Amino acid sequence: MNVKKKIWNLLKNRGTMNPVKEPAIMNVTGRLLMILSGRKRTDVPAFYGEWFINRLRDGSVLVRNPVNPKQVSKILLSRENIDCIVFWTKNPENFMKYLGELKEYPFYFQFTLNGYGKDIEPGMPDKKKELIPLFQELSRKIGKERVIWRYDPVLISKDYSIEWHIHTFESMAEALEGYTKQAVISFLDIYRKIKGRMEQIQPRTMTGSHFCRYCYANFSPAQVEANRRMHDPESPLLCGRLTGEERITVREMKSAVRPADDGQMRLGFHDAELMRLTGKPGRII
Repeated sequence: MNVKKKIWNLLKNRGTMNPVKEPAIMNVTGRLLMILSGRKRTDVPAFYGEWFINRLRDGSVLVRNPVNPKQVSKILLSRENIDCIVFWTKNPENFMKYLGELKEYPFYFQFTLNGYGKDIEPGMPDKKKELIPLFQELSRKIGKERVIWRYDPVLISKDYSIEWHIHTFESMAEALEGYTKQAVISFLDIYRKIKGRMEQIQPRTMTGSHFCRYCYANFSPAQVEANRRMHDPESPLLCGRLTGEERITVREMKSAVRPADDGQMRLGFHDAELMRLTGKPGRII
């Protein structure tokens, strides 16, 4: 049987959770819905929670153009401009103390949790002793509808066989029963930047980040650490500060939420995905 089909059938037939494909809207968009998605090249809740909350308090964030660093976009983060915040994380422990600051915003977490060892995820805490209990605690605080379990990426190797994934998923599903309603799986995409690392996996010690072997953002551990040293939680930029030579442009983004006749805030067109993710169809919670 096809590897993907075999594991997918396992997830589909699991009675405790509803496996779903990737939600249709994941990134910041200014057209249909204004979704603020903290993902891509870093784990904001794990490493930059204080900075993110400072940005919400200030009401805006600055983002450099990666091609032309002198071009900077200013994104407004007021409740009127944001329909939903999506947090992608593998370890939200440092962010738990800030959950109360999010009460004005609809939000949910994509929590990645799998069973790989230090050879694949050298920067991760113990899954059974620390991360599974943390997942459960987060669920109790914000509700199981707001914590989506990501079992990904599925990597098939001599050490991590199909049978290993089936056993690991079933064990974790039992531990997470009652703490989430959805499970998402994905399979490893071999980006050019990670191909060499995945061809020959060797244990090594790294500190200060997850440094997962399959992550395309970790092609240079030295550069990752250099960027983190440039981080200032008080800066409007994630890395570094403004030099005075930049041209800052405000990106016009508006919420797709509109008031209804009964005074409730209701979503406009093309919003079925957000309604499903917030758990209360027809209005923002």
